[in-house]
Formats: sequence, structure tokens, C-alpha cells
Amino acid sequence: RCAHLILSGVAPERILLCTFTLKAAREMRSRIHALVGPIADQIWAGTFHHVGHRLLRQYGSHLGLIPDFSILDSEDARDFLAMILGELKVEPPITASKCQTLFSMAQGCQEPLVETARREQPELVGRIDAVERIFALYQERKAAQHVVDFDDMLVLWKRLLQEESDAAALLRGLFDHVLVDEYQDTNPLQADIVELMVRDHRHVTVVGDDAQSIYSFRGARLDALNLFLERFPDADLRKLERNYRSTQPILDLANTSLAISTRVIRKTLVTQRTGGTPPVLVRTADTAQEAQFVAQRLWDLHTESAIPLHEIAVLTRTNAQSLQIQLEFSRRGIPFRVQGGMRILEQAHFKDFIGFLRVLVNPADEMAVMRVFKLMPGLGAQTALGAGLAFAAKYEWETLKKSGKKVCLCYLGDGALNQGVLHESMNLAGLYGLPVIYIVENNGYSMGTAIERGTTMADDLSVKAAAYGIDFLELDGMDILEIYDGFKPFADDLRERQRPGFVDLKTYRYQGHSMSDPQKYRTKEEVASYQEKDSVERLAACLINERKALTEEDYKRMQAELRDLVREADEALYQAKRQGRNRVEVMDQAKS
Repeated sequence: RCAHLILSGVAPERILLCTFTLKAAREMRSRIHALVGPIADQIWAGTFHHVGHRLLRQYGSHLGLIPDFSILDSEDARDFLAMILGELKVEPPITASKCQTLFSMAQGCQEPLVETARREQPELVGRIDAVERIFALYQERKAAQHVVDFDDMLVLWKRLLQEESDAAALLRGLFDHVLVDEYQDTNPLQADIVELMVRDHRHVTVVGDDAQSIYSFRGARLDALNLFLERFPDADLRKLERNYRSTQPILDLANTSLAISTRVIRKTLVTQRTGGTPPVLVRTADTAQEAQFVAQRLWDLHTESAIPLHEIAVLTRTNAQSLQIQLEFSRRGIPFRVQGGMRILEQAHFKDFIGFLRVLVNPADEMAVMRVFKLMPGLGAQTALGAGLAFAAKYEWETLKKSGKKVCLCYLGDGALNQGVLHESMNLAGLYGLPVIYIVENNGYSMGTAIERGTTMADDLSVKAAAYGIDFLELDGMDILEIYDGFKPFADDLRERQRPGFVDLKTYRYQGHSMSDPQKYRTKEEVASYQEKDSVERLAACLINERKALTEEDYKRMQAELRDLVREADEALYQAKRQGRNRVEVMDQAKS
């Protein structure tokens, strides 16, 4: 049909072809290319979501979307909802997973949440007010962070078409012909979009099989093709009855089964393929016996009929159901490979990488920021994040021209000095001139290990910075004024030059690394010597004696007020624990 339209003079860029998988779109384009040549590449071909995404990038500003909006996949959207449920302190039966399913189904079916809940999740009907609040907040948060989920690509596409605006007219005028493959899989939302896109010319062609329905969980209806004929009563109906895949015994079974139905459009499937074994229904006692039967039948086909193993397939409805069969094959020594499984872009390491890109393009994308932070467990691991944020800041200033020059401050303990991730990050920072300052809070001990036992050149960390071409600064971390007077010009200079830096902030901790730390690795005299150089006391002495900005009485009063405040907060937390109250809520009260 597409080739015919092009050969009849229709401009290929004026044709929209919607499929249900990108693989199908590529296959379609390839076949059209074989018929009409490279001009086929100009056709708009893709899934509904793919096309909706392209259109929203171009016209989404009419709905308040920025061109660089981020996309939440299913897992991201579920985490987003979980965050909202946590804030609202919502408890089961309302869960993020149930909300996600309900919201998607309701939007796909174009019906109120309560109607979808009655049919799909009746346990939520009694809490529908809370569910509707969650949905409203979910929409509000997405808009504020410039993110959309998969459903939004279609919902917003339809909203654009429904508006009496120049954008709606532009959208409808983009295409002279709209074609849809696998129309039986469309839900009411997608069907509405198709009808709105062809409202001005009604040039629409759909292909589908009214005898199958595998996407009811997404809102697809079994009578989708019949409803299409109601939407377009003047449509020309053509029956495609020749089957190219199956043998006649399989089609005979299909024809006999479909003859019972009163809902399908009458047709008789035929094929020119000869031969074929009649289908067999085998009933087994349990999954173990089923696996044994499949394995034995497969082996018989291989040994008695000389059918190569790679030409035999075992189909299951889900991957989980194939586990028993896989175990049986392994027990018998039958080689096999499993097809299917998680898509590559849904795998964790790909989503982690994409998370960094999403933060770079849209810093307001809270779920992407959360995913990046989750990648930072372990000693010194934040140093990679520091380099990444510095790269984002430099890219934003240098390439996107969105902001002024920035510098990222990345703090680490001296225990991280021997970690590979720090040196990889410093190498990257030095190589690409990333505006990040690595600040080592050097208290002389990594837990209970002295710094000189954990890293080389402990007495002169400048050599570590020099190795990567990074500017170095050493500061007395027990002197607040020196820190300010020394660090500010250092940071200002690196921000201006967009270069990395390394600061050795020599300090000390009076307490152990943790409550269980016996502190046998240092003497009381050593601790006392540093307490004499206490940073707060030194600052107070300077403000009282040298700068005359504070009196002794003011300082004592401030100390007393702070002690009282800490005691009150500690008591409030203790009582909250006894009463089973939310500690975060109590902390917020204590802060106020």
C-alpha cells in the first residue's frame, strides 16, 4: 500500500506508518525500499510511542514541554510513584506497581480511574480518592521536572490534536495518508489519535487480525476492528485469507475454532504449503511430566526423523514457564539455548549509563539524579560522581550556553587516596580539564589505619595531584579563617580557568571512627594536642580578641543555647522512637 501510494505520486514524507515494534517498522521500511528504492527512507515509520516522541519534541512547547524533556521508562516511573507514595505515607493495598498499572490502563482505555479500578483492581475502589490524589501529584511532579512517561507520549499527542490551535492544525496537516499495522492491538487512546490525525482527509488504512488479541493488558479490545468500521462506516474491507506461514492441518484447526465465534469477521484461511503434521493436544499430570514429554518428543524427532536440534523450537507463554523444560534438557544432556528475556536497554548497566546522560540534558530529572546517586556506594566512589557533575557543568556552559562557569566540590577522606576510582577520576579531570576540586579531609587515619600505612607519599600529597596535572593546595583544616582565605581564591581561579584542583585539608577527629572503635591506634596525648588547636575555639578567640566582633559573654550564651537545642532534639527523637512516630517528621519539627 505504501509503495502504491508513492508510485501514485504521494510524497513519502507525507505518509505515516504506525507499527507496534521498531523491528516491524524497520522490516516495513526495508520491504518498501525494495519496491520503490531509497525514497522509502523518507516515510515516517515507527511505533505509536516513537512517533509521539518525535512530535512532542517538535510541538510539545505548545503544552509547556521543553525540547530537552526526559523520558521515564517503566522502572523509572514505578520508582517515581514509590517516592510519591512514601512522601504521602500511603500504605497497602495501594502500591506503586498497582498505581502504575491502573494509571496506564485508565489512560489507554480513556476512562475514569474508578471505572478501571472496578474492573482491574477492585481492592483500590475503596481508596480511590487517595489514588486520584496520587495521580494528580504524579502529573504535577512530571510537569515540574520536564519528564514524561510512555503513556504521556500518547496522551499529550492526543491533547495536541484536540486543541483548537495552530499546533493541532499543523499536526493534522503533516500527513496525507496514515497507515496502521496490527490494528487489533490498538487501545482506545491510539484509535482516537488515528481518527484525529485523519480528521481532515480520512485517508487511513489499517491492517489487523480480528481473531487475535494479546494486548488486553494494555487496554486493547477484542472488537477493535469492528469499532474501526463503526468509526469509518465507508471503509473498504479486504480479507487477506492466504496464509504463507502455516501448513493446512494447522489452518484447519484455526478455521474450525474460529467458526464457533460470533464476533469475528468471517473468513477461511488457506495455504499452498503441502504436508504437515496435524496438531496434537497432550494432557499431562504436572509440569514435570510435561517437561519429560517435551524432551522425549524432541529427542525422537531428532534421532528418528533426523531433524537437526537447531530446527526444533519449544514455545512457552513466559520465560519462567520454560525453567522446568530447561532443567529436563540439562538432565538429559540435550543442548539448547534460550531466546528472549530482558531487552538490552532495560538492563541495569545500560540504564545506569543513560541516567548520567539524562541528568546532563535535564538536571531537573529527579529520578535520573536518584539513579546516579545510587551508583555511588563504597569508599571514594563519589569521586567519579564529582568528575561527572563537573563534566556536565562544563558542557552546559561551553556547549549548551545555558549557564555561567561552575566548579564542583568533591569531598573524600584520606582512606580513599589508594582507591582506583579516585585516580581514574583525577586522570579524567586532568585530561579533559574538568572544573572539580577534590578536597581530602585528611585526619591522618583511615578508620584505624594511619595514612602512611595506606598510601604512598603521605607526607606530601601534592605529588598525587602533579601526576595528573592538577593544581594543589594544602590548608590547616583546624583554622577556619585560613580555610576561607586560602580556599576562596583557589576555587575562584579554577572556576574561571575551568581546571581541576586538589586540596589537602589537614584536620583531626576527636572521637573514634565509629561507636565500636576502641581507638588503640593513637594515644590520649595525641588527641589532647589537637584539642588544644580546636577550630571552633580558635575562631572564637580570633573574633573576641583580634577582631572584636564577639564578646566572651556572647560566646558562652551561644554555646548554652546550642547545647539546649541539641538536648531538646535528642529527647524528641528518643520519644518519637518510643511512640513509634516517624523520625524524619520529628527531625523536621526539631529543625523548625
